[in-house]
Amino acid sequence: MQGWRKRIKKLVPKSDSLDNIFCSLNKTWNTLSKNRRRKIGFNYLLFKGVNDTEAEIEAFIDIVAEYDGATIHLLYCNPVEKSNFKSPSDEDRDKVYNMLVEAGLNVRRANRWRKSKKRRLRYTFF
Repeated sequence: MQGWRKRIKKLVPKSDSLDNIFCSLNKTWNTLSKNRRRKIGFNYLLFKGVNDTEAEIEAFIDIVAEYDGATIHLLYCNPVEKSNFKSPSDEDRDKVYNMLVEAGLNVRRANRWRKSKKRRLRYTFF
């Protein structure tokens, strides 16, 4: 778990501590209605070789599993020239998605239709 915290701090150096964020959420979680809990979301941006391992995903599941009703938004990064960050393959993203779903979490992933539609439009107009 400690390695996970260090990795987050390295990826997002100016962010508040996740411990502080979850402490605040814990103080109010039980006061939220089921409807409001569904509006809480955790974004998980997948980086190939950084936070896409089974151990990383299991650590994430351990943290968010207690927030019944919250939504996990599984995201992957867009390719950026000169960036060392890449998204995992479709197959690896599907494995992560399946791990989260099998853990009983409410998971949403990026809309593949939207991605493919954007690609079709780009070729149509250019």
